[in-house]
Amino acid sequence: MNQLKESRMMVDWAEQLNEVKEELFFMPIQEGKWSPAEILAHLTAWDQYTLEQHFESIGEGMVQFDPFPDFDSFNAKAAAQARNGADKSQLIREFMETRLRIIQYVESKPQEKRKQSFWIGSHRFTIESYVEDFLEHDRHHRKQIDKAVGIEEM
Repeated sequence: MNQLKESRMMVDWAEQLNEVKEELFFMPIQEGKWSPAEILAHLTAWDQYTLEQHFESIGEGMVQFDPFPDFDSFNAKAAAQARNGADKSQLIREFMETRLRIIQYVESKPQEKRKQSFWIGSHRFTIESYVEDFLEHDRHHRKQIDKAVGIEEM
């Protein structure tokens, strides 16, 4: 499936989460796991990081970046934001707005720019490979949320 189409489908999917009951949205998907709210905040945090730390700098010609931050602490901080007073509609809106910014960024780049390499630590990416990695990440978390809240696959 086309990456941009799949990314737009994630925005549509997130909009569906407005229909999920508040208590279910903030309830852990299993014992010791995050809630849908925390998962969505986690996805948003990585999208924001991608835009601010990588994509905006790629546009300025940057091709070598520091390694990714420590995953555990980054993810814990994102999840905590969802637990500490954020409301459901705000979390959903932030995800949708940030994902749309990523889509707009990718659409603004000619095909040859999407295939240019850049490095994060010792890992080589292109915009296309980076987006694909994050779409795999999205699929994993979307399945978790869908199962927890009873959403049928789109």
